[in-house]
Amino acid sequence: MTSLDDLPLIQLARVEALVFRVPVDEPVQTSFGIMYDRPAVLVRVENRDGVVGWGEIWCNFPSVGAEHRARLLEASVAPILLARDWERPEQAFGELSRRLHILGIQSGEPGTIAQAIAGADIALWDLVGKMVGQPLWRLFRGTSTIQTYASGLSPTQPEKLAAAKRDEGFRAFKLKVGFGAERDIENLRALRELLGPDTTLMVDANQAWTPDVAVDMSHRLAEFGPVWLEERSPRIIH
Repeated sequence: MTSLDDLPLIQLARVEALVFRVPVDEPVQTSFGIMYDRPAVLVRVENRDGVVGWGEIWCNFPSVGAEHRARLLEASVAPILLARDWERPEQAFGELSRRLHILGIQSGEPGTIAQAIAGADIALWDLVGKMVGQPLWRLFRGTSTIQTYASGLSPTQPEKLAAAKRDEGFRAFKLKVGFGAERDIENLRALRELLGPDTTLMVDANQAWTPDVAVDMSHRLAEFGPVWLEERSPRIIH
């Protein structure tokens, strides 16, 4: 079995980004906006032998973010990747991070550039796994199974979607909060009443809360037993 210490040389022939959008019947509400479709930016890398690796760039918001990230990858990330061969994905990741650091500052988009680099990094690792004929979980000596949960439970009658996902076999659920204390509490109460005391529940505030509000809400939601509270606001700009 190939180890992480003995990986083949990465010789790229092509790097591209593909944008997809799928309309959703029920718009996804978050504390900072509404998603009317589900976008995805996939990174496709191909080596000189025709082996293909796939990655993904985060792109939910703003609504034009998918196309922007795709163009950024092809204009700034791809030329660096194609300019030379790479001994390991970490080597490419380090070079991309170093060379594009100032661009991130100059453009005011360090996060967007980091997302594009991350998508390329995922694709390179997938390519390496294909080249050695091993899934990445085995190459990293991990496990082949992971637990999943139903996410994207919007604040409007989340118990309806939760019931449907429970019938599909999901046994853990994450609720979007940040829509006012009363509404958040009532929604989480409805889920707990529907799903019972032992079902795993989580909440995601999508950066809606200040640190003080996050502390307060963590106490107010504690009676419903959420296992985690995700994404408070790191800072407030006055």
